[in-house]
Amino acid sequence: MDCSVSAFYYTYSLVNHLGQNLTLLGTVRKTRKELPNEFVLKKRTAFESVFAFTEDATFVSYAPKTNKTAVLLSAMHNKEEINAENEKRSHR
Repeated sequence: MDCSVSAFYYTYSLVNHLGQNLTLLGTVRKTRKELPNEFVLKKRTAFESVFAFTEDATFVSYAPKTNKTAVLLSAMHNKEEINAENEKRSHR
C-alpha cells in the first residue's frame, strides 16, 4: 500500500518501523537531526537536487528556487532519476 505522510510526523525511523508493510513518501522537516548538513543548506541554485540512499529509503534535497530547499523522503524510489521534462516548466 502507498501512503503519503505529513512533514510533522515523517521521519526516517518511521520508515524503518512501518516501511516493511507500507510504501511511504513525504516531505521531511529540515530540523530533523537525522538529516546530513548538505540537505539543509540553503545556498543552492534553482532546480538543483542532492540524493542520499539507504537500504530502504531515498532522501532528496531539492531546490525549487535559488536559496530555497525542500527535503523529500521516499521508501518507494531507489534511483537517482529526474524528469527533465518537468524541470523546464516555469515555476511561480
